[in-house]
Amino acid sequence: MRPRRIVLWAGLGLALGILILAVATGISVAAAGQQESVALVDYEFRPSDLIVPVGTTVVWTNTTTSTPHTVTADDASFDSGNLAPGGTFSMVFTTPGTYRYHCSYHSPLAWSVRSSWPIFLRECTCPF
Repeated sequence: MRPRRIVLWAGLGLALGILILAVATGISVAAAGQQESVALVDYEFRPSDLIVPVGTTVVWTNTTTSTPHTVTADDASFDSGNLAPGGTFSMVFTTPGTYRYHCSYHSPLAWSVRSSWPIFLRECTCPF
């Protein structure tokens, strides 16, 4: 097998492994520039963790019927304010990093969004 093909197959295997790990652990993975949703269900954010490429819009929706919530960054970089039942809040993540957030009314309700660069797979043009 040619070295370029080995690198390509290794990269594809790595990408498949990451996808399987994400599915097995319940982490949601989004594509760049797309929208990903998080539901506030009772006293829980679903999914609990989210991995998104830079440029993805994350939309939180309060799906409860009677309980208000917030989506508040631990470092105060974003805050939805009061989200009445059925209310939504969106945020575009433009910088790589880990963004931890919580509901300021129900502080045990705390999860995170990790914004990272997308993984690109391409053939290696190395001389070996």
